[in-house]
Amino acid sequence: MRLDADALVVQDGALVSSGGFGSTLDLALWLVGHFGGEELRQLTARILVMDAHRASQAPYVSDAIAAQGAHPTIERARRWLNARLDQPWTMAELATHCALSQRTLLRRFQEALGVSPVQYAQQLRVERAKALLETTGLSLEEITVRCGYEDAATFSKVFKRWAALTPREYRQRFALVR
Repeated sequence: MRLDADALVVQDGALVSSGGFGSTLDLALWLVGHFGGEELRQLTARILVMDAHRASQAPYVSDAIAAQGAHPTIERARRWLNARLDQPWTMAELATHCALSQRTLLRRFQEALGVSPVQYAQQLRVERAKALLETTGLSLEEITVRCGYEDAATFSKVFKRWAALTPREYRQRFALVR
């Protein structure tokens, strides 16, 4: 079975698995739907007061944080990038900091995380934005700037790609400060 960090329930032949603390209920709903049909799954979800249409755990999973400690080079890059999330940077600067060629740095990221350094930086920026959306009343424009973007619309697209929710949806669901 292959790991799919975004999926709530994964089926591979006769094997079915789920991840995360609340995933046992997601798995139970999946089983009800699989053996009893979609209508019974929907009814069961309503009785359990669950979101029957939750299709991904991406809003809850932090790929960037989960990657901490993955490799010394990645850890060094993560610390450097975190200190500069609100600033522009180049691959050459990151490679120099990590004492590697750009090509080797790119290869290390692909091997360790399956993403490029630029994609990893996007993940880190989204994690910062999640924290700001949860704990502050800052506007999307202010958060966009603090996360190194100039345009809120562009940042919103990046955020949705990594979090599976728009920044507004994320704040509505997870905000600690109202």
